[in-house]
Amino acid sequence: MLLNFFFFKQKTAYEMLRSLVGSEMCIRDSQKRVPQKFGLNVYCVPEAATMFVNAGLEWSDDPETTIAYQLTLLRMQINLEDSFYAIAKASKKPSLILCDRGTMDGRVYCSDKQFSDLLKKGGYTLERLRDERYDAVIHMVTAATGAEEHYNFDNPARMENVAEAKINDDKLREMYIGHPKIRVIDNSTGFD
Repeated sequence: MLLNFFFFKQKTAYEMLRSLVGSEMCIRDSQKRVPQKFGLNVYCVPEAATMFVNAGLEWSDDPETTIAYQLTLLRMQINLEDSFYAIAKASKKPSLILCDRGTMDGRVYCSDKQFSDLLKKGGYTLERLRDERYDAVIHMVTAATGAEEHYNFDNPARMENVAEAKINDDKLREMYIGHPKIRVIDNSTGFD
């Protein structure tokens, strides 16, 4: 049995799809508790954008550069997810794959035309990226909405202030509408 989930974070929040939060502590905690409770291997796929920013990427307002950056990030995200999926499958043990981000994230930072161009250049379809890639999507609402005191800038790739994070969180949630198994979790509940 292989479980494929994506654990998605929107600025200190989470989502779950196939294949860290409020901060990264949730994923790290899951790596300790989930195997003990359910007998699963837990793999955590890192966020491609943070990897690139930490390596020196500087965002650009140029439309063509935005498309090139977001396409590269999308390809890297897919490559990371597919690599962890292969590792989980090779283990021949029940596995849970948690991702810090998902394939639709870059759409928030592109215009509709840029995202359409990105899909065409990459040979992707919206449905494949959104609906077919992940078994489930759990969108955990950003701390910027309802738990502002917990919103932080620990991630160097985080560009938004609290107001912008709220807007982008709403956009991101909309990006996954159409997925057959999407759930939204607000900040009023715990994880235990």
